[in-house]
Amino acid sequence: MGANIQEWFKAFYATSDDGTAHEKYTTFFAEDATLIMGDNRVVGQADILQLRTGMWSKISSRKHTYTYYSSTERPDTYMLEGDVVYGLKAGGEATMKWVAKAEFEGQGSDRRLAFYQVFLNAGSK
Repeated sequence: MGANIQEWFKAFYATSDDGTAHEKYTTFFAEDATLIMGDNRVVGQADILQLRTGMWSKISSRKHTYTYYSSTERPDTYMLEGDVVYGLKAGGEATMKWVAKAEFEGQGSDRRLAFYQVFLNAGSK
């Protein structure tokens, strides 16, 4: 994983968008990390793996675009916003807006998500 945050997010979302990288995805999280995805809340890499695998049950592809923001007051916390385009197994595509809060532990190549919460359909009416 990249030493700087821009490289880290690039590697994380590339892995997130790879439908075969379920095990690798969990390595971006601390052992006891909390992941909240919409209404689903899991704790720990084993449960993150299970949630991740389930997320791919109805999609054949996905592609995230994002912007991230940070603050000098909370240097280990980032806010993100973006879109994700899903390729659906049933055919067609769907685009969803999202925002997220990412809290890290560790630095550089030891950086891992301790808490990651994604709000889906952010700003949609």
